[in-house]
Amino acid sequence: MSFYLITYPNQHKKTPSFFVLNKGNYSGSPSKKPYGNCFAVYTDSPDLFAQVHAGFLLSYFKPKLIGSCIKFIRKKDMTEVISKCQKISIDKARKVELLEKQAENYLQIVAALRKCIIVKLRQ
Repeated sequence: MSFYLITYPNQHKKTPSFFVLNKGNYSGSPSKKPYGNCFAVYTDSPDLFAQVHAGFLLSYFKPKLIGSCIKFIRKKDMTEVISKCQKISIDKARKVELLEKQAENYLQIVAALRKCIIVKLRQ
């Protein structure tokens, strides 16, 4: 699977597959929407987003962060880490995404229950 990175925003005519944050403590976090400081990732692989997301959750990017005040990751290092993320099993990466969605749903249910309890206590 091949991919390439370009600093966003850019004048590239092709639409990026996804974006990866390159500044701050959340460097390496992939997103379908662009951040202010990110790299645009161009790839033909539909699974690379899930693999990079799993790599982010497994802290693959943290050792490559540099900087004293605002942490950031260099383009060369980002390319190395994404190459390492490609070795993550696609099944495991998809399971991570599924578990994250389930956890998000549980948090929404808990928030709704919390509201119900507060309304009940006020009566």
